[in-house]
Amino acid sequence: MDLHRQAALLTAELVVVIACAIVALPIPAQLPLLAMALISYGVRHQTWTERWDATGLHWAVGATVGAVSLGLGLVVFTPMLESGTGGLVSWTRDAIVRGNLQMLTSVGLIVAALAVATEVVMRGWILERIREHVRGRAGLAIAVGATALIEAIFSTGSGSGWSGVGAALVSAALSGLYLAGGRSLVAPIAARLTFDLGVVALESLRLVN
Repeated sequence: MDLHRQAALLTAELVVVIACAIVALPIPAQLPLLAMALISYGVRHQTWTERWDATGLHWAVGATVGAVSLGLGLVVFTPMLESGTGGLVSWTRDAIVRGNLQMLTSVGLIVAALAVATEVVMRGWILERIREHVRGRAGLAIAVGATALIEAIFSTGSGSGWSGVGAALVSAALSGLYLAGGRSLVAPIAARLTFDLGVVALESLRLVN
C-alpha cells in the first residue's frame, strides 16, 4: 500500500474512533468500530488467522482469569468502593433477566456478541495498529495504555468515573493476556466472556445490583 493510501486509511480509522467516542449512537459503538476494523484488515490485505490461533490452554487461562476477576470484584473491590464512597456499585443494567429465562438467554447472547466484538476491536485492531506505528517496548506500552484509555472513554460515556477507571484497568490486563498469549484473541475473549456472562448470571439470581 502506498503512503497516500496508508495516510487516508489511518485518517479514516482515527475519525471513526473519535466519532464513536464523542457521538451518542443509537447502536453499540462496537458495531461501527468492528466494521472499521474489518475494512482496515481488508484494505491492508491482512487476515485474522493469526489473531485466532490458540489451544485449549488459551481458553482455560482466559476463563480462569475472568472467573478470578469476577470473584475479586465481588468480594474485595465492590465492598472497598462502597465503603470508601458511601454509595452502591452498580454491576449491570440488565435487571430484566431476573426470573425470566427467555430474557436471560437473549441478553446473554447480546452480551457475548458484544464481548467478542470489543476484543476484536480493542486488541485485534486498535492495539495492533498502534504497534505497527510505534515499535519496540515503548510501542507496546503506548499501545496498551492507549487502548486502555480508549476503552475507559467509551465506558465513562455510560456511567460514572469509576466505571472508566475499572474499564481501563481491565483493558490493560486483557492486553497483557493478549500479548502473553502470542497475540491471540482467544484468551482475552474467554476472560471477558466469563466475566460478563458471569455478571448476567448473577443478576438473574439477584446476587448483584
